[in-house]
Amino acid sequence: RWKFEHGKIWQHLGGDLNGQSHVAYCKHSIREEIVLNHPVDMHFAVAGLQGWGSPRIVLQAFRVDWFGRRMVAGCGFVHTPMVSGIHELEVPLWRPIGTPEQELQAFLIGDAPALANPDPIYESAWKDRCRLMTTSAGSVRITLSIITRFMKEQGL
Repeated sequence: RWKFEHGKIWQHLGGDLNGQSHVAYCKHSIREEIVLNHPVDMHFAVAGLQGWGSPRIVLQAFRVDWFGRRMVAGCGFVHTPMVSGIHELEVPLWRPIGTPEQELQAFLIGDAPALANPDPIYESAWKDRCRLMTTSAGSVRITLSIITRFMKEQGL
């Protein structure tokens, strides 16, 4: 799942602010790279940069177990670049960890600890996520093609 978030100074002109890509499976290894070619077309306008920076992409990666159950594998976010060009971004993912009993249950029957509310992914990350016990859950690489208009003329 993906979601674009933007501050009050940014105006969303077009494109879906959130969505979900398709499912892919590893054939050989859990460390195998999976390619999900999912185009996203977004349009934003900004008059100045008085607030926080550029829009950000918030991700939730899911996994499907042998029984077809969908579970959150990791969460993360990255800010979009403000410069025209093609950008390769790596989004580090994390997931909450539970008690040793919950982790054993997750290993045996796939019932991994998950967030009751996805706000700590970014919206309340600075005040709420510090209280969470988390572990690294891999990363997602994103290729973005950014086109800017009138940024130099506006001094941005």
